[in-house]
Amino acid sequence: MATFANILDALEADVICFQEVKSSRTGLSKGVAVPPSYHAFFSFPVRRTGYSGVSTYVRTTSVVPLKAEEGLCSIIQPKPPLTNEERVSTVEGYPQRILEGNDSDIDYKDLDSEGRTLVLDFGLFVLINVYCPNDGNGTDERNKYKADFHAVLEARVKGLVEVEGREVMVVGDLNACAAVIDHCEGPLMVAKGLAEGLVGEEGFWGKDSRRWMRDFMVSEDGTSGHMIDTTRRLWPDRQGMYTCWNTKISARDSNYGTRIDYIMITSGLLPWVKGADIQPHIKGSDHCPVYVDLHDEIVDSTGATIQLQDVMAFKKDQPQEPPRISSKFWDEYSGKQRLLQQFFGKSTAITPIVGFKGKFTEEIGSVSVVPESMPATHAGAELPETLSFYPGPSSSEISKSPTSSMPLSTLRSLSPQSSQSSTAVKRRLTIDTLSRNSSRKKQKRTQPSEKPGQVTIASYFAKPRGPSTSAMAPPSQQVSKSAETENIEAYGTGFVVDDVEVDIEIDYRLALLSQAEAETPLSSLPNADSSSTSVKQAWSSIMAPVQPPKCIVHGEPAKELTVTKPGPNKGKKFFICSRPVGPGYDKGRAERRREDVDPKWREKESPSMLAGVARAGPSLLRQNVTEASPAIRQQRHVSRLTPFWKKKLDPKDIKRDAQGNIILKKKETSLGAFRPLNVAQLTHALFQSEERKALNLPTFAPTQQMIGKATEFPVINNDPSRIFGLPKKMLLEFRILSKPCSVVRTVTVSAAQMLDKARSKPSLDTRVVLTGRSGCGKSFLLLQLVQNCILNGWIVVYIPRAKKLVDSSTPYEYDLRTQTYLQPAFSLQTLQRLLAANQAKLTMLATQKKHSFEKREVPFGTNLVDLIGIAVKEPPLAPVILETLMTELSTQTKHPVLFAVDDFQALYCRTAYRDPHFVPIRPFHLSLPRMIMEYASGKKSFAKGAFVGAITTSDTQYKLPSELKDALDLPHEHFKTPYDKRSRTLMGYTTGLKALHVPEQLSLVEAASLYEVWKDDKALISSLHDEAFLSKYTESSGNARDFVWKGLLATFDS
Repeated sequence: MATFANILDALEADVICFQEVKSSRTGLSKGVAVPPSYHAFFSFPVRRTGYSGVSTYVRTTSVVPLKAEEGLCSIIQPKPPLTNEERVSTVEGYPQRILEGNDSDIDYKDLDSEGRTLVLDFGLFVLINVYCPNDGNGTDERNKYKADFHAVLEARVKGLVEVEGREVMVVGDLNACAAVIDHCEGPLMVAKGLAEGLVGEEGFWGKDSRRWMRDFMVSEDGTSGHMIDTTRRLWPDRQGMYTCWNTKISARDSNYGTRIDYIMITSGLLPWVKGADIQPHIKGSDHCPVYVDLHDEIVDSTGATIQLQDVMAFKKDQPQEPPRISSKFWDEYSGKQRLLQQFFGKSTAITPIVGFKGKFTEEIGSVSVVPESMPATHAGAELPETLSFYPGPSSSEISKSPTSSMPLSTLRSLSPQSSQSSTAVKRRLTIDTLSRNSSRKKQKRTQPSEKPGQVTIASYFAKPRGPSTSAMAPPSQQVSKSAETENIEAYGTGFVVDDVEVDIEIDYRLALLSQAEAETPLSSLPNADSSSTSVKQAWSSIMAPVQPPKCIVHGEPAKELTVTKPGPNKGKKFFICSRPVGPGYDKGRAERRREDVDPKWREKESPSMLAGVARAGPSLLRQNVTEASPAIRQQRHVSRLTPFWKKKLDPKDIKRDAQGNIILKKKETSLGAFRPLNVAQLTHALFQSEERKALNLPTFAPTQQMIGKATEFPVINNDPSRIFGLPKKMLLEFRILSKPCSVVRTVTVSAAQMLDKARSKPSLDTRVVLTGRSGCGKSFLLLQLVQNCILNGWIVVYIPRAKKLVDSSTPYEYDLRTQTYLQPAFSLQTLQRLLAANQAKLTMLATQKKHSFEKREVPFGTNLVDLIGIAVKEPPLAPVILETLMTELSTQTKHPVLFAVDDFQALYCRTAYRDPHFVPIRPFHLSLPRMIMEYASGKKSFAKGAFVGAITTSDTQYKLPSELKDALDLPHEHFKTPYDKRSRTLMGYTTGLKALHVPEQLSLVEAASLYEVWKDDKALISSLHDEAFLSKYTESSGNARDFVWKGLLATFDS
């Protein structure tokens, strides 16, 4: 296409709407801003250049809009602003008035400032050309912007339809799918949702934009929104009717796309619709055009004929001016402002067309532009018969040139001699100068060839013989100076060239001579031992390009790609499966279930690793890659660390499971050289020591009579310390002592009495966090409460190391249903431990309602033990079943429930987990931390029970966050100011938490009991006495941990 107007004409439309123009007013040429035969309207972003933007072109011979304005809210105004008569709607019809009183903090000016909407009034209907925001970077701010834009667009349509009684046509890129059939992955999304326990098509409607799109359009029963999808109305069951494709993965080749471009109308315009469809054959962009065709006339219910031009108030015989915001009235095109180029001549040359995404094609002095929405075959397909040249240094010389305006056929038939006068603007050179310069340059450049033994690159491998160069030079080198000068003169007689062109000509001739030298047979050399054929074959094998390896799944040659993203890998080559993408292509196990993978499309497993090795090695590696056997390709699954050419693997040794996956051999761990003897074998007197007697301590009971006494935990089958585990420091102490024991303190009794009162109350009333100085005994107190509840008929859920939930030590996966990251491994572990510690009580409980898990239904009245058994058999269901179990425990009233969590503060800190964009995942986006915080904050509650947490102040990685300090009224490290950053979400998860302070010091009685335990258990070999006790108690300031670890264990032999 020669001009932009030709492109518009080729579309054969009267009203043309473009979205995502990505230009600015100053970046448009006149041919794009005011094309002949069209009125143009533009809306550009206020702050960002080259971003967003929409435009509408209206053919002047068909229709002229009555009114026009930018934006949905009419906030962006020209100068002077539009009057009430020039506005499309009255005040009551704009979104500000429609959404008034909705308590929404919508920034209407910000929504209109990105250049996303043009509103034109054509009389019969109001046209809204819109470009809706996409998903963007997924930030909360951008998600709110998108939701607000959808709400304002819907309110704008509602105001036009309900308040003003107008018909509306919405055209553009809405960046959302309206139905499952409009997405290439729609059926797979539905299937995945059903497998996760969702109902119907809920797996597809997970995105807010899709739900809004569904509500924006008229539903099948005629309710919901106002808009009707014209294309789907005419093609209700048409599959693969997509308008957008991902160009990065060549998705258009296999029609792996989505339909996000629409032309929607209100019901009153349906009689006018003659046809509607998409145009996927028009290429050049990642979108394709969508069109609707209207009847020129219709017959109404009374039998009267209504002309389209009449209802659109268009009269051919009376020229009409467009609305004032048309580009026709811009100062630079209305004659009020002179362009800079007008000061430099009167040239009428066609200027390059810029401002639109497209491809430029130069054809002898003319420039044509092809937009991305046009097919590639149109680029440069048509040229005007008469061409105008660009102005040179002197426009007067150009005007005198006989070829400045000449038919194309005449130009093509010109010989080089007859066309030399057309370049009068270039500096002339005489033939003598040309010959002299060429001879001098030839002498300088051919001097190195006179050195013996350097005729070709092969001469480096043979010792030259004889001083004569002429004897070694091939006939093609023996070119006389006069002959070459003659040649140049014959070619250049009367030919006017520039110095640069002379250099290029001489370089070209020297390149030909070098090529002749390279093709000289090595047999002409005195020291050549091999034939020219063998040498050529040798060099060909060395310099041969890498042959693409075969895809290890399909066995087809792979496709080579180059990394273009800036970074250390830019420019590197890699291979991928050559098959196109399609519904169910392998995106990887993290994004695609194995049962949904369709093997006929591109596979995730590609030979890129083999290709990377090949590019790092010599020709031998190239040959090995090219001739890679099936065994080598199989071996790549077994080991990606050892190069495949160093390993020998028999295909018979490869074992596979039922699904065909390769079973990796477990690494055999060899025992060290030292193997300790069994204690029973240490019979020599040297190994005999004082006999260690078992401790004889009273059984643990948190009563007033037991305060200050050391007690042992009873040995029971459901011992929580054995089933749930212990904090690390406590576990080390219990391993040194002969049996688990602890000292009953005053705070132990008061905390146990608090739980006794809570056993008949909801956990919402008892949510406590144990606080205190590091080492004061918070974890021991929490374990004492857990033991006490187990012995008194409570159901206990104990998590001794909560930081394991956020330190990225367990696998995780995203759940679309809950929009959180599930932790199936830890969920299964928690279920198994909960069952082992509470099996007798869970056997007496049953489900209160029916539950469904991925095609599995759990009927009403199912025993909770059987419910946990489902997760044991099917581990992927563990997170859902754990959530269901906790819900059932929350509603039952037979047994109180204690939820105890140590390292509680870690749940409110930054996690080590990362999303696919390597952004840290917030703790409330992980399933288990979120569940714990919901019970801690009272968002969820047990009918009977309590929540008790214990913080750790000595952990440098997971420090106590400010939100938790504020809730528990704990001191801050620095003075608290209003500028300290707080997370509102985390603050919501700390609501109602109360602090239970643990004394920093052991009393003398409590410390003495602890001292006697270590003494009587023979854990300390050194002799102990009262003076040593008082010394260690004073040194530790009575702190329980320091008294044991820095006092007893650090000083005495143990």
